[in-house]
Amino acid sequence: MIKYYAVRHKSLDVVKSSRSGGFFTALSDYVLQHNGIIYGCAFNAELEVVHIRATTFAERDQCRGSKYVQSVLGDTFELLKKDLEENKLVLFSGTSCQVNSLLHFLGSSYDNLLTLDILCHAVSSPKVFEKLKLYVKNKYKSSIDFVDFRNKLKYGWGADMMTIKTKHKSFDTQSFYSFFWQHISIRPSCFNCKYHKLDRGKVDFTVGDFWGIEKLYSDFKDDRGTSMVICNTVKGQEVFSKIRNFLIVKNVSVENIIQPVLIGNFEYNPKRESFFIDLDRLSYSELERKYISSNRFYNHSKQMAKSIIYKLINKWKE
Repeated sequence: MIKYYAVRHKSLDVVKSSRSGGFFTALSDYVLQHNGIIYGCAFNAELEVVHIRATTFAERDQCRGSKYVQSVLGDTFELLKKDLEENKLVLFSGTSCQVNSLLHFLGSSYDNLLTLDILCHAVSSPKVFEKLKLYVKNKYKSSIDFVDFRNKLKYGWGADMMTIKTKHKSFDTQSFYSFFWQHISIRPSCFNCKYHKLDRGKVDFTVGDFWGIEKLYSDFKDDRGTSMVICNTVKGQEVFSKIRNFLIVKNVSVENIIQPVLIGNFEYNPKRESFFIDLDRLSYSELERKYISSNRFYNHSKQMAKSIIYKLINKWKE
């Protein structure tokens, strides 16, 4: 029963607000319309990444978009189990290790539970994100009001550009991802992840960016974002059929969806040890100079040029 899809929501507004194609919104809409509960990753008032319990569409909207820091779960599992035992429909969305931890915690299956694991490359240490936030606060002498880990509207679906907004300034940076893709800022457990494989076990849905979709379907060649969706269970397939009318769906084969994160783990970067020593003693700008190549200004300039082109052609116009 495992099925593989390329998915995009039919609403452009939903796609705009989503990291990729908006599948999470369609699925969570279904749950909320059935008086269900959403557990997903969001920012709290201090812009820390945490899991929240969402019962409204506005609360659910906080869970949209990627957060490249693993969330703090707190008492999420206890609250979720209580909701299940009260016979409420529940959707839990998280990294693969979080979803599988939940299933282990529950110990038994629930017909009223839907699970969605994000196709996760790795997660950065929260300490790196805190260092970046402190740098921005000090530089602009202002608290931070907004963070977009990957600003799709300004730079496109494939760009690794983070936008941080304070009261008076907007700050864009690629440095967070430069550290991330070098594998020097990620948590040590990610080097030995048990879930970098195609077999997703009992998780109902696996969702990620569908990189390379433009090679399969030219109508998705617009840099707006497309979701790769795997329905792993009969329950997942049944729910997918109920929300399909809200989606543009392309059937694909398992060969089409294979990405490195579904094949195995990546190598450990020995620079990680020195990076975390320097994280305590150097400023953020000093970390950039030491651990990011000299062409970082060229890469940043390319993304800024792309943002100008996006603005001129109005990429998000219907």
